[in-house]
Order: sequence, then C-alpha cells, then structure tokens
Amino acid sequence: MTLENILKGIEKKVLQEVENIRKETQNKEKEILSEKKNEALKLKNEILKKTEEELQREERERIITAQRKEKMLNLKLRRRFLDEAFNQAQEKILHLPRKKYLQLFKRALLYYVDSSTEEIITNLKDGEWLKEELSGEKNLKSKLKIIPRLSEKERGFILRKKEIQINCTLSTFFLSLREKLETEVAQKLFI
Repeated sequence: MTLENILKGIEKKVLQEVENIRKETQNKEKEILSEKKNEALKLKNEILKKTEEELQREERERIITAQRKEKMLNLKLRRRFLDEAFNQAQEKILHLPRKKYLQLFKRALLYYVDSSTEEIITNLKDGEWLKEELSGEKNLKSKLKIIPRLSEKERGFILRKKEIQINCTLSTFFLSLREKLETEVAQKLFI
C-alpha cells in the first residue's frame, strides 16, 4: 500500500467518521427538539388547563357574588315592604278617631288594672282624653294616677304597679307584634 492509498483510506475513514458524527448529531438534535417540543406542548397544555380552571373559578366567584348581591337587594326590598306594611298599620292606629282610639286604650288599660292604685304614664294628649273617658268609670277608683310623662309622639301607656312596669305603648306593642307576625306577613306578601 502506498502512502497515497493509506492517506485516502484514512481520509475515507475520517469522512465516514465525520458523516457518522454528523448523522448522530442530527439524530440527537431531532431527538432533543422532539423532546423539547413535547415538553413545551405539555407545559402549554398545563398552562391552558390552569388558566381555564382559574377563569372558571373566577366566573363562579362572580356569579356567586352577583347572586349574593341580588339576594341582599331582595332582602332589603322585602324588609322595606315589611317596614312599610307595619308602618301603615301603626299609622292607622295612631290616627284612629278619638272614640275608637280610647276604646282600644281603655280595653288594654282595664285588662291590666287590678287595684286602682297603679300609675298610668301617658303623653299629655292621651292623659287628658283618658281622664275624661274614665271620669264616669265605676270600675276604677279615684286612686288611679294618670301621669303625662311620655313624649307627644309616643302613644299608649306604661302601667306602673309598685315595682313592676307594664309597657303598653304602641311602639312596644308594634315591636312585639312585628316579632310575632313578621314571618307570617312575609309569607303572605312574598309567597
């Protein structure tokens, strides 16, 4: 073998080796690219999934918040309707003609008075009306005291027996009545 043939053989082997390395590098490159593409696609899908889940969660939260606001508004409206219904009833009683008002007042008073030694605390107007109404009443003795101590806006009376006070003012009556009837009134108004 001549030197030239040896060199050609070496060159051929080197070229073959270079070609093998190039092919191997290309295959490795394709493999790495494919692997990285798969990783990027997987990461993209994870990000899309998380973003979609986050958007759905935010949408649910918005819906829940909107529903809460709607319920609160609905409750406020119902509360306002109830307030209005009770206020109208209270206004009707407050503006009853004197005779009907005194009948109601007297009926409640006679129910609670048992010894005629009680004190009746009223407003000035109700006190005067009551004195006139009870002036001929035989059931009540002259020991019954009418004390005009309530404000003019407060109607009804407070009956004081020794250390006990029975509040029969209209504001207390309506507060108590409201507590008892609110559910029933709400059902009739809203169901």
